[in-house]
Parts: sequence; structure tokens; C-alpha cells
Amino acid sequence: MDKKIVLNVTLMLENIHLSQSVFCEANLLTSPIIPSLTDPYVVLWQYVTGTLSFLGTISNIILLLVFLHFPKLLFGAGFFIALLLANYLVLCAAVFPASVYIVAKTAWHPRPEDCKNCRYYMLFHSTGIILSSWLEALLAVNRLVAVLAPTQYAFVKQPRLQWAALLSVVGLTLASTVPPFFDLGSGFRMNAQGLCVFKLTSSGASGLFSFNQYVPILLSAAALLTVIKTVVSSQLNLHRSRSRIGAANSATAVVAAAARRRMETTKMLGVSFAIMALCQLPIITLTLAIPYLQTVHPIAFMFCRFAQAVQCFLTPIVFLTMNKDYQGKIRLLWLGMKRPLPGASSVAPVRAHFRSVAAAVSGSLF
Repeated sequence: MDKKIVLNVTLMLENIHLSQSVFCEANLLTSPIIPSLTDPYVVLWQYVTGTLSFLGTISNIILLLVFLHFPKLLFGAGFFIALLLANYLVLCAAVFPASVYIVAKTAWHPRPEDCKNCRYYMLFHSTGIILSSWLEALLAVNRLVAVLAPTQYAFVKQPRLQWAALLSVVGLTLASTVPPFFDLGSGFRMNAQGLCVFKLTSSGASGLFSFNQYVPILLSAAALLTVIKTVVSSQLNLHRSRSRIGAANSATAVVAAAARRRMETTKMLGVSFAIMALCQLPIITLTLAIPYLQTVHPIAFMFCRFAQAVQCFLTPIVFLTMNKDYQGKIRLLWLGMKRPLPGASSVAPVRAHFRSVAAAVSGSLF
């Protein structure tokens, strides 16, 4: 009898390692009691996250429409800004609502097989979150080159180089998020609140996730701090020179206008990075720095997902409120709903732009 029990336990442990669905079942069945739908924390999280997702979807769509109607904004840093907004749109319109649905479904009728959904959900969720960090890093590096080496900026903003940078960060992102889908290096589990989370099972997967979590934030911080220091110093020098000269001539006015524009963009991206860093800090702390908090305070994961929804909602608001170009284009877009847009273009130039970009990419690859 004892041998039979030992054999059954051994087979069960082997199946847990071989079958992702059984692995999820084991974690769910041994978790604390899952709160019901009337649990105040669960209810509050669902409503707040759902509201932020809805508002974030609208704000991201509005700014993306501006980029589509004014394709000149897609050049330079605008290329990565548009991609960041598109990424946030997917998160707000599909990924976060899916998380709310999974939590609500689990709260109504918790079943071990519900954890099977985590395999698909975490593929899109983790890809979107990590990719947003890398896109913020590319924006910071773009600003760094524009400020410190303006003569080289024309080279940096070439479509061929921008697409190469994009493909590189997408590759790094997928290297972390695709292997778990095939049970390589990590698994999934559903915590007590019905949230899907990763469970890293190898040092390689843990190291790659740490790289994709920390490096983009550190790179963005170093680049933006350097840019802010340089821009502030140039602003002070310009103010001193204008004070010595007295009345500003036309050349000084042009330089001052360019400096103000540079400062405006730098402030906008700096605030965007600050939001990203603050909203990513909880999940980084929870999963990498202090992993035992996952079991001591399982409700903390809900705060992490809430912070990520805040990031996707606030970033387009920051871009809109801190960039006068976007505000002007929004006004033109609003006026164009009643009459033809002055200065706006149709979809044809956008298609032509992407055809030229595709041709450049194919030329660089082949």
C-alpha cells in the first residue's frame, strides 16, 4: 500500500513538471481560498482597472489618429512614440480587460483548469509591458543623440536604423516571453485572486527577465539625466548671452526657439519615463527583488497590474498636455471633422511613407 502511494505521488510530481496545465492546477488547489466576487479588493480592482483601460484606449486612439493624419510626425522620435502608443492601445483595449475577465470568472466559479488561460494571457501581457520599457529606452537614446550630437541625428533617424533598433528590442522581448509559452525555463500559476503570474524555474530565464526589466530603465535614466543636464546648461548659457547682447537679433531668436522646442520634448519624455519607472517599480520589486512578498501579500499583484494600467493611461495624456505640436494637430483634427483639414494629409502619404520604410528595410536585409 505504501509503495502504491509513493508511486502515485511520484507520477503526480512528474506530470506537474511535464504538463503546464497540471502545474497550474497544483498551484491553484494549494493556494489560499480564492476571494468571492464580493471581496472589496477584487471588486475595486476590477472597476478601477476597467475604467483606466477604457480611458486609456480612448486617449491612445486620439493620439494615434493625429499621427495617421499628420504623417510628418512619424519621423524621428515620433516613430517610436507612435509605436509606444500602439503598444499601449493593445494593452488597454485587450490585455487588461482580459485580466479583469479572468479574475471575475475565477471569482464567480474558481476551477483549476482556469489557469490554462494564463499561458496565452501572459504571452501578450509580458510582451506588451517589456516592449514598452524598451521603446521608452529607444526614445531616451534618440533624445540623447539629438542633444549631444545633433549633426549625427540625421543618421540616427533614418528608417533603416530605426527599424533595426525596433527589431532588436522585439527580439530581446520575445526571447523572454515566448519560451515560457512552450514550458521552457518558466511556468505559470494563478494566484489567490485569479491573476496570472510567471513562475521562473531556471537561472537562464530569471537572468533574461532581469535583463529586460532592469536594463531599459537604467538606460533610459542615464540617457535622460544626461539630456536634461545638457539642455538646462545650454538654456542658461543662452540666457546669459542674450543678457549680454541686450535685444535679441533674429539668429538668437531662432536658437532660442529651437532650445525651447528641445526643452519641451525633453520634459515630455522625462515625465513619460518617470511614470514608466514608478509604475514598473512595484512589479520589479515584487517579482525580482523581494519575491517572498508574492505569498505573504498576494493582493500586492493587483496593485502591480493597477500601476501598469495607470502607465498606459497617463502616458498619452502627458504627451498631449506637454507637447504644443500635438495640441495644435488635435485642434486641426477637430476642425477637420466639419471642413477639410488645413495642412493635414490623406492616408496615401502614410502608405507611401511605410512603403519607403519597407523598401529601406528590405534593402538593408538583402
